[in-house]
Amino acid sequence: MPDIVVGLSTLFCFGEPFEKALKIISGMELEFVELVDDLQHELNEARVRAVRKLANNRGMRLGVHCPFAGVNITAPIKEIRRATLNRLKRSIVMAGQLDSEVWVLHPGLRTGIQRFYPGLEWQLNKDAILELLDHAKEHDVKIVLENMPGNIPFILRKAEEFRRFFGELDVRLDLVLDIGHAHISGETTRFLEEFRGRIAYMHAHDNDGERDLHQGIGYGTIDWHKTAQAIKNSGFRGTITVESVEHVEE
Repeated sequence: MPDIVVGLSTLFCFGEPFEKALKIISGMELEFVELVDDLQHELNEARVRAVRKLANNRGMRLGVHCPFAGVNITAPIKEIRRATLNRLKRSIVMAGQLDSEVWVLHPGLRTGIQRFYPGLEWQLNKDAILELLDHAKEHDVKIVLENMPGNIPFILRKAEEFRRFFGELDVRLDLVLDIGHAHISGETTRFLEEFRGRIAYMHAHDNDGERDLHQGIGYGTIDWHKTAQAIKNSGFRGTITVESVEHVEE
């Protein structure tokens, strides 16, 4: 396998019925596909069988992105948080059945209760991720935690937040570096420098530096020549998945 493999996320056809999305993917020459397990693309055993058949026939490797629509692993209401974690655990089971190489997880969101309950959301985020890591271990699934854009109130957005979070864990958890999100936070180079050896996977898409647009590569304001050199300098070896919603074949 080459040092760098370019994959594709099904986010670009997320609005299509699952069966049509699978047909679109089957018509492309791809080494790696990341499946978005959400809404009308929610994975089940029948869909897993169809994807496995396609992947086996094409020699294609797979990843899974966790459900994200309306999902918050730090929801302060216990019943909502429990329902969320149960849904994520089902996704992990499906990822295990697919022999997925990674399962991409979003950290929790701040909800405005921080001033009344200082530190609660940070602790809920940690507790939820540790619970999911235990579940993933049972199903031989590797969780990678995604850095989120700086303009949305996620708990983990900046390198310093990840450094603190990883420092508090007593288990290994790797990072999926989302280049588009890091661009909005202005921290692409910092992530690459500070987390050498911990970045297991990457997302690539473009934006205007302010909004999480998921544009095609080269259609936003990211300096891709500089970014490519920074990736090379970091020593990263692995899969970079294009997570654009347009111009994905360019």
